[in-house]
Amino acid sequence: MQMAAMQSTDVMIRRFLYYYAWYWGLFAGAYFFAVSFLPVENRNRDFVNIILGFLIGTAVPAIIAFFYGQVSKNREDGLKQKAAAAGGDK
Repeated sequence: MQMAAMQSTDVMIRRFLYYYAWYWGLFAGAYFFAVSFLPVENRNRDFVNIILGFLIGTAVPAIIAFFYGQVSKNREDGLKQKAAAAGGDK
């Protein structure tokens, strides 16, 4: 799907993933700053913690994994086995 988007003449379509990642990155950074340095009422602490957990545990790592790559456990194990079979693990 991204390959088809890159062949489009519309700049917004070609750069959508980058804009989307910037949006989430800026939102996450602003939220981290706000809940760290601005006062939060005690009755809102649970919501703050849930949203913060989502951003730290899901949104930010997904963006990083998309742009910098992620090796799944199965693929990593397969590469180790292939290296061991080739004599790379002596």
